Amino acid sequence: MANRDLQTNESIKSLKSKVRSERNGNVRDRIRAIVMAVKGLKDREIGDKLGYSIHWVRKWIGRYKKAGIDGLQDGLRTGQPMLLTDEQIFVLYDEILAGPDPSSVLSLSNPRRSGPDQTAFWRRGFIKWNSFTDEKNET
Repeated sequence: MANRDLQTNESIKSLKSKVRSERNGNVRDRIRAIVMAVKGLKDREIGDKLGYSIHWVRKWIGRYKKAGIDGLQDGLRTGQPMLLTDEQIFVLYDEILAGPDPSSVLSLSNPRRSGPDQTAFWRRGFIKWNSFTDEKNET
């Protein structure tokens, strides 16, 4: 696709200087692809030299045609909306920093330190509650 009618307001020299000044490696590769396209290389050659698919090359050449050099920048990626409000995040952060209440922590190493009546033991992936009573007091 060497005859692609790629009009550019920028010279190859200015595009190469943008490659050197660009900090984002992905954007640098996109600008390199445009430089090669302006020089007349075919899409397959560009993809082979840069290590990308023909689809990738055509995608970024198309974006360059529509929006110029700004079309080669990464777009905004919003991701999944937050499930917690800012206030809930601050409350959670404070809870984590405060740590657990020492009186409610169950000790797995010493049943006597976890409280007078109950402690949790992990057995085969389940929590088993065992009651520890003083047999002398029962009789």
